[in-house]
Amino acid sequence: MKNWVLGLFLVFTMFLTISLWVMENVGWALFALFLWSFLREGLKERRAQQEIYGKSNGRTHWPAAPRSDFLPSAWTFWRGQFRKLALGSEQDRFVVDKALWVFALIVVIGAFNNFESWGRSIDIIGYNRWTLLLYSHVYWLRRYFSPAVEQRMLWPFFGAIVAGVYGLHQTFTGVNLLRGPDFHMGTMGSLWRAYGFFNLPLTYAYAIGMVFFVALAYLLVAGQEHWRKGQWGFGPQGLKTTVLMAALATPITFAAILASGTRGAYLALLGGMVVLPFMMGRRWVIPSFLGMAILLGGLFVALPDLKDRFVSIANVTTDRSNTGRFDIWRGHWAIFKDHYIVGSGLAYNNSLVKSYYEKLGIEDGLVSHAHSNYLQMLAGTGSLGFVAWSVFCLYFLWLAAHLWWRLDPQQLWWRSLALGIFLAQIFHHIGGFTEVNFTDSEVLHQLLLMWATLVALNKASQKPKTVY
Repeated sequence: MKNWVLGLFLVFTMFLTISLWVMENVGWALFALFLWSFLREGLKERRAQQEIYGKSNGRTHWPAAPRSDFLPSAWTFWRGQFRKLALGSEQDRFVVDKALWVFALIVVIGAFNNFESWGRSIDIIGYNRWTLLLYSHVYWLRRYFSPAVEQRMLWPFFGAIVAGVYGLHQTFTGVNLLRGPDFHMGTMGSLWRAYGFFNLPLTYAYAIGMVFFVALAYLLVAGQEHWRKGQWGFGPQGLKTTVLMAALATPITFAAILASGTRGAYLALLGGMVVLPFMMGRRWVIPSFLGMAILLGGLFVALPDLKDRFVSIANVTTDRSNTGRFDIWRGHWAIFKDHYIVGSGLAYNNSLVKSYYEKLGIEDGLVSHAHSNYLQMLAGTGSLGFVAWSVFCLYFLWLAAHLWWRLDPQQLWWRSLALGIFLAQIFHHIGGFTEVNFTDSEVLHQLLLMWATLVALNKASQKPKTVY
């Protein structure tokens, strides 16, 4: 079982920036194995419990038996089993789990709030399936998360290198080998926007950007020491290979974000890079800011098209992409004001916004999602859903930062994971101001894996300390 699970995770992580089809199918294979393993272990424990209590009651006359000899009811037993899957703990009153399921319940309510058809409602309810994948990932990572897993980090780095090189090839040639010559690719000046293996440059940027921060953190925190002590190869000691993959992945994924032409990702990248030195320590701040200024200036001089694309972020008068977003935001904010408790229904707001354009006097408004995670949640799930969503997002941000500060400085890999996932979340949430990247499946699969890793890391770090 262990080899099967670790093999599936290896495939899953390698395709994080390459194929949604692989991620979804491997994810559901892991969920099926989780369900089978969880029920099998639960039934085995229940039978053992029945045998013990049966023998106990066999020795004592039942009416006189103390309460401790009574067999717990099936409800009590399975409730205890499901509590073992919790993302949070009794210390924090399982707040993250409660918020997650409140959000899921509101999505279900919203599916019938503006009922169109049973098919449409079932599709919206099915959106909640990501919660099942999150618990599945947590179950397996809690069980098999160990120092040996570090060597497998080279595979997501390798996948990101492949996706990054492919995207950069698209930028300079305008050729999308996967989609064929009829596929339309956007441009930024004389350059083409990189799509990678996905349908949209925005999806590509937000997916590969999260891997960039994990690779960068691994290099800064663990890279030098692991390069010195590690060996070449693909075995448990082959850390030099992992460091080399991270060293290649970092500049390639950075360039791929720029090549995507996704301005929201540019701001998110800048935000993550600004936060990084403050997490590393005060002595990093000034050198980091100077380095970023030099790098940015050099890129603007070498690539004027990139400079024009970046500067266009501030054009709020003639840039149709920017002005169009203002109209979209006004429309979805108006939806929220009319459906402020549980929203209009997640995804229903995407089509409902058309009628609000008419009320607001907006002409030629784009009928789409809110182009902002925050407005999408407000319009789709109301204030209750937005608060629940914010609670579990903030919980995982806090957990990553907490692990970074709490872990022993010598636990290099674990600390690099905590820092990398923290920065990846910063990147994701800043990007979420101008794009609905939370409901983008390619991006969400990465986020779920990172959240599950944090839960597993939190549990592993509470065991007796070992230097990794």
